[in-house]
Amino acid sequence: MKTAKKDKESRFLAIDIDENRVGVFPKNVSFTFSQFKRFNSSNYIFVGHNIVNYDKPILEEHCAIPKDKKCIDTLYLSILLQNEINHKLRKDYKSSGDKNNPIEDAKESLNLLEDLTKIFKKLPLEMRESFAYLSKENKYYKTFLEYVGLVGDKEEIALNKIREFFPKLEKNLIEKYPIETLVLLFSKYFKYRISSYALINYPKVKTLLNEKIDVLEFTKEKIGNPDFKFKDFDSAEFSNKKISQKEIVESAIEERNVLAVLPTGGGKSLTFQIPAIYEYEKFGGLTVIISPLRALIKDQVNGFNEKFKGFAKAVALSSFLADTEKKENIRDLKNGKANILYIAPESLRYKTVLSIFKERHIARIVLDEAHVLSTWGKDFRPDYRYIANFINEKLEYLPKISCFTATATKYVLDDIRKFFNEIGVYFHEHIALNTRENIKYSVLDIKNDKARYSTTKEILEQKENVPAIVYITQSRKKCDEVAGELQKDFGDKYKIESFHSKVANREQLSEDFVEDKIDIIVSTSAFGMGVDKPNVKTVIHYKPSSNIEDYLQESGRGGRDGKNANSIVLYRYDDLNFHFDRLKNSIDTPEEIRNIYEALKRLSYRNRVITSTKEIIKEANWDELSQQDFEIQELKIGNILAELERVKLIVRDTNIMKMLGNSFTTASISKNDFSKLENSILKYLQKGKIENIYEEIDGTEKEIDFALENLHKKGVLDFERSINFEFKNFNGEYFEVEKIISEHALQNSTLKLKELSNSSKLQNFKFHTKKQLIGILESILVDWNNNKIAKSIRVDKSSSTWNFKAENNFLESVLNKIETAQKIYSQIENEKKIDVKSLEKYSSEKYSLEYFLLLLQNIGAIKLKDKISPFSKQYKLELLDKHGDYTKENYQEEKEVYYDYRKKRVHIMNEYLQNLLDEQKNGKTQKLLLEYFKLDISDFISRYFPYLKEMFENFQTKDTQFGKDLSDEQRRVMTSKANSIMILAGPGSGKTHTLVHKIAHTIKNDSSIKPEQFLMLTHTRTAVNEFRNRLFK
Repeated sequence: MKTAKKDKESRFLAIDIDENRVGVFPKNVSFTFSQFKRFNSSNYIFVGHNIVNYDKPILEEHCAIPKDKKCIDTLYLSILLQNEINHKLRKDYKSSGDKNNPIEDAKESLNLLEDLTKIFKKLPLEMRESFAYLSKENKYYKTFLEYVGLVGDKEEIALNKIREFFPKLEKNLIEKYPIETLVLLFSKYFKYRISSYALINYPKVKTLLNEKIDVLEFTKEKIGNPDFKFKDFDSAEFSNKKISQKEIVESAIEERNVLAVLPTGGGKSLTFQIPAIYEYEKFGGLTVIISPLRALIKDQVNGFNEKFKGFAKAVALSSFLADTEKKENIRDLKNGKANILYIAPESLRYKTVLSIFKERHIARIVLDEAHVLSTWGKDFRPDYRYIANFINEKLEYLPKISCFTATATKYVLDDIRKFFNEIGVYFHEHIALNTRENIKYSVLDIKNDKARYSTTKEILEQKENVPAIVYITQSRKKCDEVAGELQKDFGDKYKIESFHSKVANREQLSEDFVEDKIDIIVSTSAFGMGVDKPNVKTVIHYKPSSNIEDYLQESGRGGRDGKNANSIVLYRYDDLNFHFDRLKNSIDTPEEIRNIYEALKRLSYRNRVITSTKEIIKEANWDELSQQDFEIQELKIGNILAELERVKLIVRDTNIMKMLGNSFTTASISKNDFSKLENSILKYLQKGKIENIYEEIDGTEKEIDFALENLHKKGVLDFERSINFEFKNFNGEYFEVEKIISEHALQNSTLKLKELSNSSKLQNFKFHTKKQLIGILESILVDWNNNKIAKSIRVDKSSSTWNFKAENNFLESVLNKIETAQKIYSQIENEKKIDVKSLEKYSSEKYSLEYFLLLLQNIGAIKLKDKISPFSKQYKLELLDKHGDYTKENYQEEKEVYYDYRKKRVHIMNEYLQNLLDEQKNGKTQKLLLEYFKLDISDFISRYFPYLKEMFENFQTKDTQFGKDLSDEQRRVMTSKANSIMILAGPGSGKTHTLVHKIAHTIKNDSSIKPEQFLMLTHTRTAVNEFRNRLFK
């Protein structure tokens, strides 16, 4: 805090409060309370950054500051007078790593006040009087008005000035929202974007502006297509109503929360990208897209930046990025250069993402593929269920929410509504039919696996059925096998690849398939979501999907260009049992959840827990889970923690990542120099699978920590600031092109890149196509604009016409940038890894080192590669009720309902396929599909498959149910759920036969019993063999 008189005499005060004393130190001279009270009664004005909301209330409570003490708040002045994103103090003194220093902050606040006062006094008189008129009653500004000698009584001058900029703004709104009007007026005058801080604190600014735009013309301009038209779709709710992309875009621009269902290929992305660009251009807001898959995120970011180059920029924070790119993306997000952020839901648990949310105004959070909130959020991706808590607890305001999906049943839509209703979000809905008329849906009856493969091969032999996707959702190994067999059989006729979560180059495969470099993809369900390939002719389900929603979503990847396509399911009567088995094995039982909660209690200290997946499993004595792969362990524990959080027994904070090092060497040390545990760690590190070291190495966390410390001491494991990369063919043409266009730009305020690409100076360069050359020219102009060495704005995408205005020293800045990039390239040329310290000399205030490295990557000179670093993810938890318990009622209200819903979906999928086999006979499947998405699932079953109700207890299709050959009495024994049962039966009565069915039925259909938990005792070894043989059959 600082104090100031009008004669500019200043005093700096640090207030120190602890439990033993209270002291005030002006220039390191102690004050007593009585002296400080006399000091307070003087005519000094207190000045500080956020002093009104933060410092003054504390001083009033603890230091006898009178409530009417005059204060100037530099934070609120800077909102109006400075072009900043968040208006924090710069705190340059912290660059050396110092902690917060109140005296230095006070000095910086004084300097800021002097700078702001100079800016204010240079304003035209009518702007100063408008400022005074609008802010005279406001606690943040009225002391400043006194400081600069203004009263605020010039109403006519102020209103005339406001109407000069906003002629339609009515006086009653100006009087109702004076500070919002002030924010709008000064942003318009200075040609600044309204800052994040202003938008967060004065959200009515947007309502006040209330500018109507023609969204069709706006979209045509941004995508560069004067013939563009929005798509319309049939409504799922009203037979005579259409759902339009245009209406969805308008809803978002009008500040509504949006829930939209559009068919696959229906242009969902465009309907949230256009509002994101509008929000950025008008208010500088950041739109956050939460997306489920890594490949989908990369594809969406690349597609957005290509489509909207010059208008906006999308970035991702994801594991597919090298560290260098992540750092630059974070910088672009914080300084406002990026306006769309793509993340996975798990990223919300990390402090880096939270810090970005704190520094930018989050205009809207979009859930792409929103059905996974319900279908994956309760078992496969539990952090989807954290989204609402994150918004509610971590953000100071409620951003607008949009949810988009192609397939959502009534259950899923109700779940999404309920999920967001709990934090006060209610949707404007646009629900379209999700079936596609250009796709022919068919099922082929398959007798065995040999016939399954031969049928697939037969379909693909016909060229008109390719490009194609073959879905094998059940097995990564089977994908590899089938892809290998097809490649062997087709030879050079087709390029065929396998795709699943363990394939290293997934992003490249997606890209190659879209660009027609791959003809056939054999994939698990991991492929295709959001992949924008228009000309897929055939989608083959090698085995059926587990439910109708997934089936339609996967089928919808065919025929996106509007041309006819085929969706073919290869079906055998028992295929769906695989999905039943997977469901049963994934169930979290009430006992398992209680067991984990009790383990957390034992791990807690004062109700707080910091622990890892491995520690929780060990504390719970869960031996079966400890033998599983770490991915399964983490998923299981994550699901249970999410459930405990839902019922408010625990609350989770951001994850803690413990880095262990990022480089290691054993070149000069023999194995005898290491302990057994250290040798195990080194073997593991040398495999490259080092990110889950705590989970994979046999030892307690403390033992592993101690071993890692020893490896540090022995010089084996260390932290290294280095960059890994590989070189590509590069001849420096990009920089030569940049020099040519910079010289041309200096003499032309309008740049027509299509014409320029034909110039003789650019004909000597060997680019593949003219389109590629224009893309490079556009990238150069965007780079100049982002780095503020020129203003280059695209005004017409179709002709690639740009307006250009050079800043001071433009050509010198361009040449210096090129020279620096070339020096860096020369220094790292032919290296595979280089120490960051040797390159830091090239970093400057305008251009970071990361900027230059990414530039070299973007122009094809190098490929950055991420270092794999061993780390441990730890959960940070708080127990809300240490004496509480997870109850049967807790389980029944959500978990049990969800598992029951999943089981019903598999049964319905089986019946649907059997109906589709008989399509020629009844033709009812189209209506069945419509009703499936419209009706409650119980009503749907009653209408179409009432006979299924008696089978819902079982994890089996109706044609594979046990006990068909049993008598009624034997069947009652088989299905009995009694804890103990005694059966009296004579010889030849079918005891063994009944008991075999009882065992099989129990293991298959009782979700609380796993096969490894089952024990059977018999009287002889012969009986053991008999039961084993019969069960196998």
